[in-house]
Amino acid sequence: MTIEITVIKTKNPTRFTAINAATGERLVTTATPFFDAARYFLRRGARPSTPIVMRHQGSDEIAMRSTVGAAARLTVKDSPHGPVFVKWKPFNPKLGASR
Repeated sequence: MTIEITVIKTKNPTRFTAINAATGERLVTTATPFFDAARYFLRRGARPSTPIVMRHQGSDEIAMRSTVGAAARLTVKDSPHGPVFVKWKPFNPKLGASR
């Protein structure tokens, strides 16, 4: 079974809401909805090998595709050359932010 999420824009131009395409459930509102949705499903028992795809609202095209496990390990970071995928690190209260 492939997990399908739909991403919709929010009023904040740097945030998007990920919705479970099968149920309509709102999963997360974040700057990195694909990766954060993968972590959401992993925490709720999805197998790391489960395929996950993302579409933008109103589009039939798949914008991103991965497995839950691979996507859950990544996030996006700005670099001098534009956004890049980097290893995700969980929130560290001592540092005050996730990385």
